[in-house]
Amino acid sequence: MKTIKIIVVSLLLSVIYLGCGKEDPCANAKEVKANFRSDEKMFVGSSLYPYIIPYDYTLLMGSPAFAIDSSVEWDSLEWRIGGETIYNEPSFRRFSVPSGDLPVTLIVKKKPNTKCFPKDDGRDTITKVYK
Repeated sequence: MKTIKIIVVSLLLSVIYLGCGKEDPCANAKEVKANFRSDEKMFVGSSLYPYIIPYDYTLLMGSPAFAIDSSVEWDSLEWRIGGETIYNEPSFRRFSVPSGDLPVTLIVKKKPNTKCFPKDDGRDTITKVYK
């Protein structure tokens, strides 16, 4: 009887030990997410004398820049800025800014990981309004 208990405990410990070494394939998986930032500064000057100054939409020299967050993984991008559409540019600068609110929409498309995220359709959209 004592030998059987030792064998059973040994088998259980072996199963637990072997199971601990296997990683969950979804542990580091990411769902398709869109996110971007607006650069609140502008670059002025030459490469020898660069100056970074805050921009203001009302300034003629002001030019807001938009860029996807570095954590965003994508196969295709679509930006919608007012009535304009820009494709597959991870970052860009706007030189003409309409007065009033400026809606900026980013649509990210990527092959979905339905194994880890069954409801993921491979598309995410985010809109931010800049004043």
